[in-house]
Amino acid sequence: MITFLAAPLGLLHRARRAAALLAILTVVGMGVAYGVQPFSWLISQLPLLRSIKNARLIVVGSFGVAGLAGLGISTLEKEILFSMRKRLCSNRGYVFGCFSPPCSLSPSGSENPRFQGRSCS
Repeated sequence: MITFLAAPLGLLHRARRAAALLAILTVVGMGVAYGVQPFSWLISQLPLLRSIKNARLIVVGSFGVAGLAGLGISTLEKEILFSMRKRLCSNRGYVFGCFSPPCSLSPSGSENPRFQGRSCS
C-alpha cells in the first residue's frame, strides 16, 4: 500500500526525465495489459508487439509504479521545501491513490459468499 502512496511523490523528484519515463511506462503498460482502448488498438497495429501476450505488460506497469515509489521515497528523504502547487499535486495523488480502490468495492458485503446467510442479530 505504501507504494501507491509514494508513487505520486515520485513525480516531484529532481530527475524529471526518469520520473516522466516511469510514469509513461506505467500508464502504457497497465493500459495495454488491461485493454484500455487507445493503447490496445495501438499495440494491435504494430507487427512485432501484436504477437506477444499483452498480459505480460503488467510487469512493465508494476516496474513503473515501483520506480515511481522509489523516487517518491527519495524525495521524502531530502528536506526540500515544496511550493504550494507541488503540495496540492501530491495531495491529489494521495486522494486518488487512497480513495479510488475503495470506490470500486461493493457498498455491501452481500456479494461476498462468506457473508451470505449471516445476519447481525
